[in-house]
Amino acid sequence: MFLTGRKTSSDATARTWFEPEQHDAMYTATRPEIAKLKGTRWHQSAMELNDYVLFMANSGLRIGEAKKPAILRRRSQQRRAQTGR
Repeated sequence: MFLTGRKTSSDATARTWFEPEQHDAMYTATRPEIAKLKGTRWHQSAMELNDYVLFMANSGLRIGEAKKPAILRRRSQQRRAQTGR
């Protein structure tokens, strides 16, 4: 069970997950779009969207949590700069 900063342990709920069929459907849904856009300026964006979908599906992160790593990395860099480490 994962907890967020806003919840206490008594408020926490288990994370949801995808059934194998749902995961397979999500995994294969973006592939036709990538193939359709090959040779256009949108091909790279379609590939990046596919990577993001797979990352989100496999990591178990919620949308808000997926956006936080950059913020946490900056805070870590600031702390290192202050402490000299």
